[in-house]
Amino acid sequence: MDVKRDPAILRRKKIRRSIIWSFVGLIVIVVSAAVMRLKPAAPSVAYNTLWFGVVKRGPMVREVRGAGSLVAEDIRWITATTSGRVHRIVLRPGAQVKEGTIIVEMTNPDIEQAVKNAKVQMDSAIAQLAKSTSDLQQSILSLQNAVANQRGNEGMAKARLDADKDLRAQGIASELTVRQDQLAYDQARLGAELAQQALDNATNNR
Repeated sequence: MDVKRDPAILRRKKIRRSIIWSFVGLIVIVVSAAVMRLKPAAPSVAYNTLWFGVVKRGPMVREVRGAGSLVAEDIRWITATTSGRVHRIVLRPGAQVKEGTIIVEMTNPDIEQAVKNAKVQMDSAIAQLAKSTSDLQQSILSLQNAVANQRGNEGMAKARLDADKDLRAQGIASELTVRQDQLAYDQARLGAELAQQALDNATNNR
């Protein structure tokens, strides 16, 4: 059969339950207030994305991969002095260049043909110069030989003139012979002088 509980016992249970719930509520309020006063926690990051190193002064280079295309901030157009077709691109945008750096290689059949023609003309001019130098050298040798011959003739004419003068003094040679010897000597001396001038001019023009 059912036994009726004592109302005092029920009252004590209700009071105990109320005290427990009041204590739990107080703890919740205190914890909530403490949590609200805490500073926000730092965001978490993956360990493999962190960089570790010694702090130092200088530029910090960061490499980032991403989809898309790079666009130059400052574009400078370089115009070629002659027309042509781009044959090969040596450097791409972003490369460091200096004076004399080849950026692209261009081709132009007309200019290439002109260069070949100029090279042929240069080779022909070099060959002509070599021939002219050889001819001049031969001419100088010939003039040197002519000078030697003229000097020899001058010497012979001078010796004959001196000999005939001595013979005239002795009454053996005539005055006409001495005059003929003098004329021959003057002609030989003039020929030697002209040959020497020709040799000097050729030597100076070499």
